[in-house]
Amino acid sequence: MSDLKSSALFGMSKHERKFLMLWHALNGPELTPEYQFTPPRRWRFDFAFIGPEGIICGLKVAIELEGSVWQRGGGRHTRGAGFEQDCVKYFEAAMQDWTVVRLTEKQITAPPSSASSSS
Repeated sequence: MSDLKSSALFGMSKHERKFLMLWHALNGPELTPEYQFTPPRRWRFDFAFIGPEGIICGLKVAIELEGSVWQRGGGRHTRGAGFEQDCVKYFEAAMQDWTVVRLTEKQITAPPSSASSSS
């Protein structure tokens, strides 16, 4: 996590910081936080990785941390308009050859054995 500027960490949620801690513990490649993938649109990915040409053939991976899934009344990502906007964003990402990995808070904070279970 030392690679990221402290100002970038300051604006992150506790789940984003937890994700980065786990990512670095697993020796994941360097990620760019708040990556704007399609200017002039203001869409951003929570984190992005673009593989260098020749090493991973320009692989583009976005990581989206979906918060407030279980919040009473729903969070932005689970309410109609927010969900619809996310679908438009993810469709545009797919059209630009991005692989989008969506993770919930539970997948980041739960023990590994329960994070992938369906219950």
